[in-house]
Amino acid sequence: MKLNIKQSSQKIFWGLIILSLILLILDKLVVIDNLKRPPEKLFIFLNRSVLQREKYKNGLENNNFDSLILDEKLKLLEIENADLKVKIKKIEEENISMRKLLQAPLPPSWDFIPAHVLKVDSDILLLDQGFDQGVKLGQIVLVDNVLIGRVIKTTSTLSQVKLITHNEIILKAKVLESEVKGLVENKRNSLFLTQVDQKLSLQAEQIVITTGEDEIYPANLLIGKIIEIQKQESEFYQQALLKPYIDINELKVVFLLNDR
Repeated sequence: MKLNIKQSSQKIFWGLIILSLILLILDKLVVIDNLKRPPEKLFIFLNRSVLQREKYKNGLENNNFDSLILDEKLKLLEIENADLKVKIKKIEEENISMRKLLQAPLPPSWDFIPAHVLKVDSDILLLDQGFDQGVKLGQIVLVDNVLIGRVIKTTSTLSQVKLITHNEIILKAKVLESEVKGLVENKRNSLFLTQVDQKLSLQAEQIVITTGEDEIYPANLLIGKIIEIQKQESEFYQQALLKPYIDINELKVVFLLNDR
């Protein structure tokens, strides 16, 4: 029994040695390489397919990411374009108003600060210019040679203007090319030329301007035109209803008069 086991072990031992020698000889003869090539080619093909799939997947992800970035850039460009259009429109409006102002019969020494109207509320204008741009309390506000109002409040970038139609404003005024004088004030939400002597003649379509006698508003600025004369023989004074030259609700650009 022991002899059989020993003989069997020897056979296995010598068999392994012979197999090793055969494999060594085949390797030297490059036979094993030829046997290994088909599996290696299959492995390389599969590996390449996996790599290509990963590249394709990564490419899609990169394309999606690039597409998102491009969309955001387009949105920003659209916003910038819209903002630029608004700025161009404001500049065009300002240029048109400035040309009209230069053609108005105003002293050539006068200097102005242009401002855009942001809001109109209860005879108060809100402007987009403040003391950072040189705006000061009390500055007179014009459109062409038409009196609009006076600055009553200012911050670094904004200003409030009290319009001449405000019920607290009273102007010393006169009829153009006439000796007729009076006061312009708001009565019942309308503008009137008041305290005009009954003996003096008033006519529709006459133009009312500032006198400059109050030392607040410059002389010869347009206020409005007479559209109706109201007088009673029992009264010492007569008055006239005025139509302002400017529709406040349509104002876009005004000019603040610098120190004269």
